[in-house]
Amino acid sequence: MYLGSVTGLAFSPLLTSKFGWPSVFYAFVSLGSIWFALWQSNAHSSPDDDPKVSKAEKRHIQGGSALKEPATSIPWRLILSKAPVLGSHNIAFLP
Repeated sequence: MYLGSVTGLAFSPLLTSKFGWPSVFYAFVSLGSIWFALWQSNAHSSPDDDPKVSKAEKRHIQGGSALKEPATSIPWRLILSKAPVLGSHNIAFLP
C-alpha cells in the first residue's frame, strides 16, 4: 500500500543528486502515466466487461453474491458506541 511512498522517498535523493530536482517530478509523472495507462487497459467495472474472465468464472463470481435488502434503518447507537469510533472522535480534540 505504501510502496510508492517508500520507493519515492528512497529514490528522490538519488535522482536529485544525479539529474537535478526537476527529474523527481518528471520520473513520478512518467511512472504515474504508465500506471494509469496499464490500469485503464486492464481494469473493468464488472466481470461482464472483462474479456479475460471466462464464463465459468463469471458464473462463480456472480452466483456467489446473494442480493441483500437495503437497510431500513441505521443502528447509530450501536455504531457510535464502538471504541474505534469513540477514539477517532476524541482524537480530534487533542492539542
